[in-house]
Amino acid sequence: MEKIVLVKYEDNWADEMDIAGFVIMTKQEWEDMSYQIRWCMTFPIEFSCGTNEFITYKEPGNFLQKIEVQEISYQESLFLKRIFPEVSSSCWSYGHFDFINDGALDEEFYLEKGGFIGREAADKIVKARHKQ
Repeated sequence: MEKIVLVKYEDNWADEMDIAGFVIMTKQEWEDMSYQIRWCMTFPIEFSCGTNEFITYKEPGNFLQKIEVQEISYQESLFLKRIFPEVSSSCWSYGHFDFINDGALDEEFYLEKGGFIGREAADKIVKARHKQ
């Protein structure tokens, strides 16, 4: 069975409100997502956290340090899924975390039907960018 991880995001907007969320995914899905954050997103990037409020991250490291990843058991994942309603069609996430599926990547990294193009195809684009 694939290892399951709980990926938690937590930040604070202007010392006025806490922003948090989590996603349950396989370890491989997390490795792909962290790759996407490092190489497929153009920074600085802003995430909406209210009507006119945004959190800005200037580089991938600033964003990734707000994320904590821990391995969980299959039973723990079932418990979380039972307690928290499903809010995303692509993965089990809750709160402020569905940014990858919400257009955060550069357009060239998306499939026409939606979703990430995959690591192999993305590597080619990333390598071509670095040659320029």
